[in-house]
Order: sequence, then C-alpha cells, then structure tokens
Amino acid sequence: MPIPSPSPVRRLASGLVFGAATAAVALWLWSCLCRFPVHGWNAIRLAPSFMWWAGVTPYPGPSAGPVTTWIYGPLPLILQWPATLMGGAASALLAAGVINLLLAVAPLAVAIRAQAAPATSRQTRLAALLLTLACWPAVNLIFCQAGNAAIACGLLAGAAVAGAAPRDSARLWTAAALAALALWSRQTELGPVLGQIAYLGLRHGRRAALTQTLRAAAAGGFFGLVFGGVFGAEGLIYNMFVIPAALPFVTFADKVKSLVYTGDIAAYLLAYLIVPAVVVGVRVRRFLHRDHPALAPVLVFAWSVPFDLAGFFTVGGNVNSFHAAVYLLPAAALWLVERSQRAGAWSGAVPVGLALALALQGMPLGPLPMKPQPAPSPVGRCRPRW
Repeated sequence: MPIPSPSPVRRLASGLVFGAATAAVALWLWSCLCRFPVHGWNAIRLAPSFMWWAGVTPYPGPSAGPVTTWIYGPLPLILQWPATLMGGAASALLAAGVINLLLAVAPLAVAIRAQAAPATSRQTRLAALLLTLACWPAVNLIFCQAGNAAIACGLLAGAAVAGAAPRDSARLWTAAALAALALWSRQTELGPVLGQIAYLGLRHGRRAALTQTLRAAAAGGFFGLVFGGVFGAEGLIYNMFVIPAALPFVTFADKVKSLVYTGDIAAYLLAYLIVPAVVVGVRVRRFLHRDHPALAPVLVFAWSVPFDLAGFFTVGGNVNSFHAAVYLLPAAALWLVERSQRAGAWSGAVPVGLALALALQGMPLGPLPMKPQPAPSPVGRCRPRW
C-alpha cells in the first residue's frame, strides 16, 4: 500500500516535529554524557583499562595477587582504551562517556539500515533511530558496563546475518566473528550466537545452521587464543569463568522482595522483559515465519532471556543483566514508524511515543544536567541505583 503524499502544510508540520524530535533525543544523549562522570561506578569500571595500559594485568591468576572487580571479557577494556590517553581523570571519564554513547548509536544505525526494506526512505530510518534511542535503557547510556560492548557486537552481528544466503560466506563469517566478540565481552551473551544459528536453520535448513555453528566456534576459539596471548590465558580463564561460576544464586523469594521495595527496578523489568516477552509470545507463530523481517531479532531475544535471568539471579545481579529486549527495539521502531506513515500520523503518534519514552527514562534520574558534572570524591557512591 503506497504512503499517501502529504500536503505542503503537513510536510512543514512534519518537518518541524521531526526537527524537534531530533533536538529532544540529542539533548537526552547530551544529558546522559553530562551525568556519566558523576557516578563512581564508571570510574571503577574504567580502572581495569588503565591497569592494562600501565602494564598491570586486570586478569591476575589464582596465585598472582588479589583479583579485581573485572570478571568480564577483554573486549570492553580494549574499546575503552582511548580514554586512558586523556590528560586527567575528568577528561578520561568524558572520553569514556563518548565511547559509551558511540557503542549505542553507531551499531543501532547499522542495525536499522540492515533491517529496513530496500525502499525505506532515509527519513524513515532516521525516525526509527530516534525512537529507538529514546527507548534505549538509560542505564546503558549512563553507566560503563561490559554489556554495552556485547550489545554493540550483537547488533552488528544481526545486521551482518540479516537476509544472508548460505553462499554469502563473507557476511556469515563476519556475523559469526561479531557474535563471538559479543561473547568475549560478557560471557552470558550467548543470544547473538544461538540466535543467528537458529535464524539460518529456519531459513536455510540444518546444514546452514551447522556450518554457522562451526564458524562461530572457530571465531570464538581464535579470539580466545588472541586474548589469552595478550592478557594471559590462566588469569583470563580464572577471572572470566572460574570466579563467576562460583558465585551463588539468590532465591526467587529474596529477589521478589527486593523488587517490591525498589520501584524503578520493577518498572525496568516490566518495560524490558515482561512486555516484550508477552508481545513475542502472543505473535510467536507470525514472527517465526522464515520470511518475517523480525525473525532474527526475535530469535536473539528468545535465546538471550534465559541467560539474562541467570545473570540477574546471581549474587550482585542487577537489571544490567537484561539485554534481550534491546535487540527487538530497532525492528519495533521501524514497524511503528512505517505504520504511522501509512496512516499519515507521523506528526502525531511517533513523536508522542518518543516524548513519552524520554519522559519515563528521565523521571527516575531527577533533573537532567546540561553541562558535564564533576567526578565524585573517592568516598562517594560507587554503585548505580539501577
């Protein structure tokens, strides 16, 4: 069904609203960057990169000294390395904040372009990007965490595998390598690996799925050899796998009690776990059609949820363990923008949704700063409220 041609007045109104939406999202991202230095948690998460740059391994072996708080993969440490080149703590935190924002914006733009139909206009793709960024979890934008690098690699892996045929070996090897890097960012990020294997299996059969499994295993093993050589295999294995495997689980009752007394965590779970799971569950038969445009992100979501829950119920697990829903956001935003355009409602439905998302994101944070905030004192709070 063709999109109706708008009148000049409607085009002007749509342009004004579109510009206002762009400015609102830009201000939101800027305010997140301004808040980044104030959280001592970010300084703690940046410290292992400084250790590596100074020649001190962030992955000591079991008898090589005290362990650090970094029990995740090495890729986030490498991606944050440019921040260590800054001249002081404040500039290093701001540089890390910029890197953190780029890890969200750039892969999202690539994912939306890959999932959009060939005839999708640039304005539609940009509108979907704005809507996705407005709905992107604030915790991912304000806090430095290993999951951000994992999500970035997972989104790029999904973009590489989307629409790929079995003969597109270069694209499939790229998808396998990026999914393996997601796993080498956070060891529970198995969703992108298993999701792309299931996607190729549904579209092209068991042989394509098996071949992609071998590609992912080869890519993961190769990166393991590289990272083991750079950081030390014994310390890497000990910190990434031995220590996390020994962390006990919290009982379901204790976790529910914490949710009752922490309203923002309960709201986060509702928005980024319960609602997406219900939507996928209700429409699962349609989503799992081999030619559905949302097939790949739905499969990544479905495979990610169990591992997200495992991380959440581990001692110390928090909402930063939930990554599944973010893989659905680009496809959902594209669908909503295209539907509203067909109905001639771009100047209404999408901006309203965008404004609502930004309001809900910002309310738990309090007043949004418009200039970079000073770094906290060493005695300040070092754990995010999320």
